[in-house]
Amino acid sequence: MATVAGRRETKRTATRARLLQAARDLIGEGGFDAVTIADVTERAEVGFGTFYGYFDTKDAIVSAVVEDAIEQLAEANDALTADIDDPAEVVAVAVRHTLGIVHDDPLFAGFIVRVGASPDDDLWRALRQRLSRDVKRGVQAGRFSAERVAVVAHMIGGSVFAVLRAKVHGELTRTADIHSGVGAGAARPSRRRSSGDRKQEDAMRLLTFETSGGHHLGVLDGDEIADVTAVDAGLGPDLGAVLASGRLADVATAATSAPRVALAGVTLASPVLRPPKFLAIGLNYAKHVAESAMDKPAFQLWFNKQSTCAIGHGAPIHIPKASSVVDYEGELAFVIGRRCRHVPAERASEVIAGYTICNDVSVRDWQMRTPTMTMGKSFDTHGPLGPCVVTSDELGDPHRLSLRTWVNDELRQDGKTDDLIYDCFQMVEHLSTAFTLEPGDVISTGTPAGVGIAMKPPGLLKHGDTVRIEIEGIGTLSNPVIDEPDTAIGLD
Repeated sequence: MATVAGRRETKRTATRARLLQAARDLIGEGGFDAVTIADVTERAEVGFGTFYGYFDTKDAIVSAVVEDAIEQLAEANDALTADIDDPAEVVAVAVRHTLGIVHDDPLFAGFIVRVGASPDDDLWRALRQRLSRDVKRGVQAGRFSAERVAVVAHMIGGSVFAVLRAKVHGELTRTADIHSGVGAGAARPSRRRSSGDRKQEDAMRLLTFETSGGHHLGVLDGDEIADVTAVDAGLGPDLGAVLASGRLADVATAATSAPRVALAGVTLASPVLRPPKFLAIGLNYAKHVAESAMDKPAFQLWFNKQSTCAIGHGAPIHIPKASSVVDYEGELAFVIGRRCRHVPAERASEVIAGYTICNDVSVRDWQMRTPTMTMGKSFDTHGPLGPCVVTSDELGDPHRLSLRTWVNDELRQDGKTDDLIYDCFQMVEHLSTAFTLEPGDVISTGTPAGVGIAMKPPGLLKHGDTVRIEIEGIGTLSNPVIDEPDTAIGLD
């Protein structure tokens, strides 16, 4: 007999196929000019991710949403592939079309009556802000044609339906909550909550970079960095200190007038230079447990990585003199945003500032010498983080992200965070039961299947390799591998 999860997965797959086929049909009919099927598919996968959350609702709602989505895809294509050169007009068209869909569709008309919403209230202002921000960013980054597709995806797979789902399930009850849900991937209904004091305009990609005057904190803006430390020396370079002082909103404000530097011309550091705590969990992906030929852990299996192992994007990973049994582990990590203790899972999102990528580099022989694993996980340079910290409201649901790891050009890991045994919010609940979590703490959430030591023969790292980890919605963390140079210090 098929399990509930199996039936949902079957329905999810069928729905996704129908939606993507609708996009391909439009290509065949000449729609989305100058945009390829691959563009449409990639964008649609992100936007339509919100549909995944609907499989806990009644079938009637699911069916109505899916059928309407396919029709609206065609209508949105007509509206957005017109010859529009003014970014502001693109935004206006997107907003008009989205609100038109909501008010013309019987399903949404009934919903509006029930919740007493109107196009002028905070609900719809949040929706318009999200559309406006995403379109303008796409235009500034030179992705105008493709961004039209992104707008369609947000409208159909994100903005309107995220609001509907939130209201139908009663998951999000405050305007600030709605801001973080609009346009984002679907959340697990029992877990999705956002902090009441976090605003949509604070959604950012934060990074730390080197300057002639030391490290600075910046906000990524297309291909440039807004140097907020240059505007206010109190904003950085320590992201943890900024979070502890409650000045994240000041970073967003400073970024609007901060001088810009080209991303391509700077050296990035770890986005959290020296994490107060650098914690990682073992055996937390079901498929990784299977490849390790071990039993699923009965409890969360935590270990420390020493904070001195943290390095940034582009910095070299060392093959230490003490061992050549060095492996990669691509992982999603998150950064704690406020001092907290005894945090229940359903409120854990409130204390997470954002998400980044971690390579939990592991010296396997040293790792297995002791049950704590700390020595084998903490060699210098063995904690690459970056390239940035994506704030929680920018990323959306952390439990539906693709994660891939390459060594040189060979794809080694290809997983999704929905394979996590313990999710991010359960981790916060567990850890904060025992000790206080502090702003800037980095918590790495485990690695999917595909580690080098499990290959036959083992695919361990060696001098000359490059490890590249890509997580959907965050970016790419890439680090070369070299033999350890002479790093002895502290001795005459």
